[in-house]
Amino acid sequence: MTAARQHTTTDAIATERLGVRYGEVRALADVTVRIRAGEITGLVGVNGSGKSSMLAAVLERVPHEGTVRILGRTPKEARRAGLVASVPQAESVDWDFPVTVRDVVTTGRYGRMGMLRIPRAADRAAVDEALHLLRIDDLADRPIGELSGGQRKRAFVARAIAQDAELLLLDEPFAGVDRTSEAQITEVLRSLRDRGRTVVIVHHDLSGVAELVDTALLLRGRLLHHGPPDVVLTPERIAEAFGAGTTREEA
Repeated sequence: MTAARQHTTTDAIATERLGVRYGEVRALADVTVRIRAGEITGLVGVNGSGKSSMLAAVLERVPHEGTVRILGRTPKEARRAGLVASVPQAESVDWDFPVTVRDVVTTGRYGRMGMLRIPRAADRAAVDEALHLLRIDDLADRPIGELSGGQRKRAFVARAIAQDAELLLLDEPFAGVDRTSEAQITEVLRSLRDRGRTVVIVHHDLSGVAELVDTALLLRGRLLHHGPPDVVLTPERIAEAFGAGTTREEA
């Protein structure tokens, strides 16, 4: 993994009137936002407020309205350049398949390997560092299916880190994990931010998000507020986002 990088004034993510529909249901509408590089940004909102849809649209994994730029490039260009890595809510994995934790983390290096996907010294070093950062180096040779939920989550975060991307997108990385895993993932995310990387995280815990993020986006089918957590996550604004009732813009 490379050394600390200089923070840049380039927007990590820039959207213009971003919207997502699933059939007749609109999940997200008219989101225009600039997410600064070199920060941890939290996407916060009630279940169904469009947080995961926003991440999926940024990665162009779902059809969307509007435009997205990642570090000044289209999402496709950013992915091809290895600038963005992601950790979804749930991984599609055959937990009975005999693949080790090291094998899983090594897949994060595939974009940097040749066609035969033979790891080089730099690839092995990046995998070793990612395993060490998440404190799962002692589990490296264990089958992924034997790990606890928190350990599995750490393995997939390690895979994203091994990619050595500028931007890391995480969808509910703390859901269903133990306190030890949560603390270790938090420590690593802060370390990445301190190295100049950008982290965007969907977070479900209002009590924990303010301590973790530099900036918060409060969503409810659209962007309600964007700014420092002490400004965005006030009781009044949380009530606005989490209040009773639904709107047709939610999904």
